[in-house]
Amino acid sequence: MTPLAGHTDRTIHRIAHFGTFDVENYGDLLFPLLVERRLDGAANDTGLDIEVVHVSPVGGEPVWGDCVPTISTEEAMTRPFDGVIVGGGHIIHGQACDVEPYVSAGDRRLFAYADLWLGSTLLADELGIPIVWNAPGVPGPFGAATSELAFWAASQADYLSVRDQRSCDFLERTGYRGEIAIGPDTALEVDLLWSPEELRNATKEAFSNRGHAPAERAIAIHMNSRYLRSGIREIASLLDDFCMKKGSTAILMALGPCHEDDVLQRQVGRMMKTN
Repeated sequence: MTPLAGHTDRTIHRIAHFGTFDVENYGDLLFPLLVERRLDGAANDTGLDIEVVHVSPVGGEPVWGDCVPTISTEEAMTRPFDGVIVGGGHIIHGQACDVEPYVSAGDRRLFAYADLWLGSTLLADELGIPIVWNAPGVPGPFGAATSELAFWAASQADYLSVRDQRSCDFLERTGYRGEIAIGPDTALEVDLLWSPEELRNATKEAFSNRGHAPAERAIAIHMNSRYLRSGIREIASLLDDFCMKKGSTAILMALGPCHEDDVLQRQVGRMMKTN
């Protein structure tokens, strides 16, 4: 804990928050904002001075204008902290990744995700500080070697929660028998970040910036190529039919450019006949 400048009787409690906050993905970029909001509330309730340092595999300046800067997992291992938070997102696995900017960062792609839960646990163990899992996801079963590491990491957590029963099941397959809380993905609290008035103004601005009058009725739609079961032309036709029946304008949301969601939305949008 570090004394506040000019206030030697008060200290800053620094919390390291680990996750993929350095990629172009809306959900991942929400987590730091939500954690800060929750910890601001805790600080007000307890009188503590809390500083959150967001940690990601590569780190850097904010990905988008209203997001947060991050430090790399490598840099985090050299800093003092008073606590560690892991999550959220599907980050509890040891697979190599094909997401920019990790691919262009050399061997980062091999250890990017493991550093978030295993590296953070090693840091907490070295510093002797508490570590909590804030409802991350476990996307699949662990391999033989990774299973032992996941068991150890889970066993070190002072509080452990995952975002669904499937994640819990995969974690229990490692042999872990401790308490696992199951809670919804924290991104569900997105409605706490902006007021209705801010959202209305943002919607109007989104339409006007694209040369359109705001729609009287609109439906936000997100598509990811990994989950599509039909071709682009068929999807566009289905959306046209749906929008006409509902008397609504479709807003195609490219939530994950890091997964080329923006490319898919444009492809579908060009095939659609409704506005």
